[in-house]
Amino acid sequence: MKEIGRVSQWVNAHIKPCRTWSIGESSDRWDYPSDGKGDCEDYALFKRKILIEEGFPRQALLMTVVKDDITKATLS
Repeated sequence: MKEIGRVSQWVNAHIKPCRTWSIGESSDRWDYPSDGKGDCEDYALFKRKILIEEGFPRQALLMTVVKDDITKATLS
């Protein structure tokens, strides 16, 4: 578990938080934060990528997406 914590801390320290979508857009762009900036799923993707490269099994690092209408209701 130390490896996971180390990767998480490194990514958190090296990626600047910013949202990668605009209000009114219907979808978010998921990508690695190659420009050094990203939002929560970009952080998660990058951490997952590093852990896989370090030998963690891909099948143990699954991600789940939950969509709801709360955001739309809040923004309208």
